[in-house]
Amino acid sequence: MILKFDASKIEVNESYDLIPDGTHYELNSFRSAHDDASGYVYAVGTESEADDSVEQYCEEMVNDFSNFDKNTLSYHIDGDEVAEYYEDMIREWVTDDPVNYGISRETSNSQDKEIEKLQNQKRSLEIETYLIKCGARSPLTEEEVESVKYFKFNDYMDNILIVEWSENKWQIYQNGKKVDEVYYEDDDEDGEHESDNDSRNDEIESEIDDIDTEIQDIKDDPDGDLNDDEVEEAVEDKLQEIKDDPSSWLDEMGDDLNNFVDKKSLLSDLIDESDYGVIGSYDNNYDTVSVNDSTFVVMRID
Repeated sequence: MILKFDASKIEVNESYDLIPDGTHYELNSFRSAHDDASGYVYAVGTESEADDSVEQYCEEMVNDFSNFDKNTLSYHIDGDEVAEYYEDMIREWVTDDPVNYGISRETSNSQDKEIEKLQNQKRSLEIETYLIKCGARSPLTEEEVESVKYFKFNDYMDNILIVEWSENKWQIYQNGKKVDEVYYEDDDEDGEHESDNDSRNDEIESEIDDIDTEIQDIKDDPDGDLNDDEVEEAVEDKLQEIKDDPSSWLDEMGDDLNNFVDKKSLLSDLIDESDYGVIGSYDNNYDTVSVNDSTFVVMRID
């Protein structure tokens, strides 16, 4: 059974009207045997062969990006790939110009040690205030103790006063004996030492203010490493910006967007949008013919 063509329709006929003329993609091509239509060339194949032919045509198309306009290609830019490509550069930008990205610095080891030293001094002054409040008489001389939970003082009468953090509170020991308040054998009915204590409390308050200022000055001018969390956040924010609009970013950087086109995505869309007519090189038209329960796709190609 042979397909017969009259240039506008296809009929089934018992006679031989077409001469095989090679292939067109996955389809067989035939040239008309009629003298008056000697130039007509047709391609014929099953729907499956036509589908494969369209896919082959589309694959050839996507291998040459000049077949597409920039707007079409921009829809198939892999934002993740672009972001990954620029990640090292973005990280370098952030670390080289942290202020521009709102990145703070950590205090250095030496600054941390200085802050710790100042905080210990502050705690010692606060403990001294606590002792005075509990009856100790100024002046008090502190001994060097390497602990923030244990402080040792001597008063003017050579009493040994220890303040220790124990049982979730500060405990006072006077000459080795645990006491609630510091006591003296002589009475101070005339308030002889009260003014000394008041004066010392004022001094302590001023010294604590100075320490707080010094600590804040150090924190305000850190010279250590950049804050890692802030660096990562700034980098991720910039990378997300690139992922959201990779085409604009590539334009801004003057890079060729063709280097980042997702061919699989472009091919998939092109196949979905194409019908059999795209391989009909004569006029992009095609027809379907049913023969013995089989459907053939037919198109003129020359």
